[in-house]
Amino acid sequence: MIKGQLKKDIECIAGYYGFWTQATKLAEEGAELSAALCKMTYLNRRVAKGRRNIRLIAKKKEQAKDEFLKELADVLVVAEGIKFLLEADLFTGAEVSGNMRAKVQRQLERIKEEVLAEEE
Repeated sequence: MIKGQLKKDIECIAGYYGFWTQATKLAEEGAELSAALCKMTYLNRRVAKGRRNIRLIAKKKEQAKDEFLKELADVLVVAEGIKFLLEADLFTGAEVSGNMRAKVQRQLERIKEEVLAEEE
């Protein structure tokens, strides 16, 4: 949970830009996170050939991990701002909470089905 000055600063940013700008920013940051994850996944699967490549790939993996963590932080900051804006709007916030509960239930059902399939 985000607290203190960081929380206040995120709320200030979200309040200044408003919901639609923040929602658009979240989509942008999500795309950047997706790209960083793809690169990190690719590098983690890549097999180094030769001693030079081992060091080079290890360096690239570390850079990709750092980039992924930066993009993840960006997504979480903007998402926290949107959460703040939604909590201020009880009607919209309630709708989003309902959709979140439905998503969680669907995912729990998928997990249950996977576990049952593995037991067969």
